[in-house]
Amino acid sequence: MKILTKFKTYLVQNKIFQTYSFKWHLYNVRKLFKIAISIKDGTGLVIIPAAPETVVGSRGDEAMITVAIQNFRERFPKDVIYILVNGNIANENIQKAHLDNNIKVIECSNTIYSVRDVFNQICIIKPAEVVIIGADCMGGVYSPKYSLVLLSLYKLSVCAGIRTSLFGFSYNEHPYKGINKAFRYMNDLTYNIRDPHSLERFSKFTHIKGNLVADAAFLLKPRIDFESYDEIKSWVDNLHIHEQLVIAFNFHPMLRKYNQESERVNDAKSVAKNLVSALKTHSNVNFLLLPHDDRNGIGDMVMLDIINTILLESGFANRILYLRNVPRASHLKAICALMDGVISGRLHLAIASLGSGVPVLVGSYQDKFKGLLRHFKISNDYVLSIEDFCDESFQDKFNQFISNLSDLKIHVRQELPAVMTLAQNNLKAYYQ
Repeated sequence: MKILTKFKTYLVQNKIFQTYSFKWHLYNVRKLFKIAISIKDGTGLVIIPAAPETVVGSRGDEAMITVAIQNFRERFPKDVIYILVNGNIANENIQKAHLDNNIKVIECSNTIYSVRDVFNQICIIKPAEVVIIGADCMGGVYSPKYSLVLLSLYKLSVCAGIRTSLFGFSYNEHPYKGINKAFRYMNDLTYNIRDPHSLERFSKFTHIKGNLVADAAFLLKPRIDFESYDEIKSWVDNLHIHEQLVIAFNFHPMLRKYNQESERVNDAKSVAKNLVSALKTHSNVNFLLLPHDDRNGIGDMVMLDIINTILLESGFANRILYLRNVPRASHLKAICALMDGVISGRLHLAIASLGSGVPVLVGSYQDKFKGLLRHFKISNDYVLSIEDFCDESFQDKFNQFISNLSDLKIHVRQELPAVMTLAQNNLKAYYQ
């Protein structure tokens, strides 16, 4: 049994095997396209998430899924919404998020990589619409096979006559070669790319002209119906009365790959030291420590807990507020709207902030942020590397951000309408 397990592990990790496995899946998918299926007069919405194992474990994924639900509910108040899931954790997350009162799941625990089986389940449901959350999962960096599943379901749904939207996605600097080829096989579809950097890479690697959009999460409607909102607003309002600034601060463990726990702790301590210096330098600045992700192992609290402790020990209890529980995506957007600025290592926290007209200073993470800032014609001076967060250069970056806050706010609000128009293009559906 141990030998068999080791052999399976070897196959999964072996790049040659992965390549042939992907080619085999692509060959079988292309055969499916020749089968004529037509779905007419369907009802309901099927959402195919970027991460079916957790669905809304990431607040960014939750934001995009919520936008899809909000858009559908405005037109169809009573129809059923289906979400593709892979396992019990996804089910639990959907229930905790309270996304909608009429949601059912499509359980694909044993068939998630079988395009035929997943699409058969969709055909049984006969939905009126399908929304695919592309996010950062279309380039094959995380899972080439699941990228192929998303791409193939897009093609099959469009060909079946279902109104289908593939929400804007990023395209990595180093996409999986096989997925570039898969895109070229399906070059008759419209592909929404969510930032200018990704659009350039997508065209370069696939030879397909993509359609520039902004992230669908810009369309998320904020909600203030949660327990801590009044406390946060009261704290912020009181500080504003005394002409104080409130900056939301987010930092997480995925900005660097850590080999040892001590390395992560040292980074958190370095960041805390920089925040202490910032508070000493700027007597009018206060920090809201704001977590955006609570997934096991990569949640923001593992860093923010350490930072909060050091700030308290340094005597700044009256100038910081720490949210120990991660708010829902729509609640996070409401919180961002109260801020004067946001420092974020998470893409969708920055989107919630910019979408509320609030300036950002962001952490470079998988090259996601530069394309986002290009939408707003903001320079890369406001992008921090992990080294910037941790060393003395943070002070110069932070001082620049605070000094230019008023001008940045005016600029962001001037550019926001055009970005919102681009975000609306995610909602256009395609079918044959």
